[in-house]
Amino acid sequence: MIIKIKNPMIICIIVSFFFGFEFFQINVFSSLDTELIKKFNCTTKELGVFSSMYFYGNLLLLIPAGILLDKYSTRSLILFSMFFSIIGIYIFSFSNNLYISSIGRLIIGMTGGAICFLSSLKLCSQWFHINEMPKIISIIISIGMLGGILSQAPFNFLINKFGYTNALYINIYFGIFLYFIIYLFIYDFYKIQKNNFSFLFSFKNIIKNTKNWYCGIYISLLNLPIFLLGALYGNIYLVQIHNLSHNEASIVTTMIYLGMLIGSLLLSKFLSKKNNRIFLMTFGIFLCIIIVFILINIIKLTFFMLLIIFFILGLSSSAQIIAYPIIMENNDINIIASSNSFSSMLIVIGGAIFQPLFGYIIKLNLNDPILQDIIYIIKNFNNGFYLLIFNLIISFIMILLIFEKISIKFMFYK
Repeated sequence: MIIKIKNPMIICIIVSFFFGFEFFQINVFSSLDTELIKKFNCTTKELGVFSSMYFYGNLLLLIPAGILLDKYSTRSLILFSMFFSIIGIYIFSFSNNLYISSIGRLIIGMTGGAICFLSSLKLCSQWFHINEMPKIISIIISIGMLGGILSQAPFNFLINKFGYTNALYINIYFGIFLYFIIYLFIYDFYKIQKNNFSFLFSFKNIIKNTKNWYCGIYISLLNLPIFLLGALYGNIYLVQIHNLSHNEASIVTTMIYLGMLIGSLLLSKFLSKKNNRIFLMTFGIFLCIIIVFILINIIKLTFFMLLIIFFILGLSSSAQIIAYPIIMENNDINIIASSNSFSSMLIVIGGAIFQPLFGYIIKLNLNDPILQDIIYIIKNFNNGFYLLIFNLIISFIMILLIFEKISIKFMFYK
């Protein structure tokens, strides 16, 4: 039985909670890091690989997911993917074997992770005119950031209040509840008509479009502060380097997502004005670089100062949402989901590469696998931050390429 709601904004909000739920799964590692390292007796490098299994799962199915969304019912694919995502969450949460738990993490990435954002975009593109999509994209991402916020201090509160196991059960129960809400209220705006584009034709058109590459790389690199400090290593950094308690650290990392949420809502007012895009995208990058330099050069930061710094870090990272309307405007309407799946693939590659690499850098010359016995040195974290700055500079070059201020030929040939 489907209860047909006529208000498209309500449908947009409901389906966006699917993205928020899956975004919670990406970022919950930051709250679980201590428990997972104790449970599996692993190092931060191994933890990084474990976390990045989500991204490897994404990589396997992102492009096929986009093409399937362009051909078949968005509602059916959401329900299918969410069902198997909940199964993956159960395996990840309650297996006592690191490798089996990693398979659960992989399943989450392959099913829910690969389709959550794309399906939200696709369904909303059915209900809203293309000129309204920049505002809709900001709403989708803002609700996604709620998932990031809930994965930090609120989920850490649940762990402290009800215990590690019960907190994970609450996560699963909420997923089941959301599944039935989507089943009851979400439906496709029109009868699905298959487009006649073959997989090969769609894929060729996507990879030939240089704007897809430039926008995807820009989003991926500007999203790294979220993946590195929000999703995984933020709590370890704050506890070890700034001597915060685990609860205080989870509150600080929450501010990244709050900054991203507020930034996304603020930017929605400017996304339709194309003249503002290059300035806002550039401003986000350089503000992010300044914040990372502060983390490198100022050792004694108070709890209040860290709250502000992490909030601004999230606020500056929100500039990445400007690239999504650019992708939609530069691709055929019949391959919107496919083109966004390609940019999402590049985002996921960033997480899959840099989460383990950052973990390797901060563990250099440290051999003890038990978290509470490792004293992570500031130099190692700073080296990781310099890597982050280097990537942000590359993202600035992507802006110049997107807006054709320079060309690849100009960069490599005189």
